[in-house]
Amino acid sequence: AQAPAGRLRRVPASELVDRVRREQELVATAWPDVAGRVDAAVRHAASELEQPGLSGAEPVLCHGDFTPGQVVRVPGGLGLLDLDTLALGDPASDIGRFLAYAAMREETIGDPASRAAAARTDFLAAYGISPGAADEAGLVTRVWAHRRLNLALIALRATRRFKSARAALALTLLDTSDPTPGRLP
Repeated sequence: AQAPAGRLRRVPASELVDRVRREQELVATAWPDVAGRVDAAVRHAASELEQPGLSGAEPVLCHGDFTPGQVVRVPGGLGLLDLDTLALGDPASDIGRFLAYAAMREETIGDPASRAAAARTDFLAAYGISPGAADEAGLVTRVWAHRRLNLALIALRATRRFKSARAALALTLLDTSDPTPGRLP
């Protein structure tokens, strides 16, 4: 459902958690092992997003489907595609989703680790996040939670679509996505 013209809907973190859990229920009927593998990550991410004081920053304009594929080069810079999911929400939702899809892309096309790390650093710097910075507002924790939820969603959807290599990669990234406290990938 789209918001009326001129009004942006507000998207709480619980909406993504609910979407992942619905997908998990669907997958559990035919692939209980996959649903089980994502369960701990989903519960952990949901509990982090529900923690008092980590419920999110003041809502900001969010893309809603922010992935590397939504960014294009245009004369003089970069542009964004598919703005039909614009909403007000926690910036961690866009950052976490972008990082999840960027990790999938890096592994799929074999980006050199140094180039991928430099791109992540530049991307995060644009949001005012620097490596090793204190996580006073809980932004890094929320970004990690959104990254986990998006990797779980990728794995679950790929499983239902019989894309076993994509599902396996997302599950591997999910299994190895435990952060050093206060550090981003």
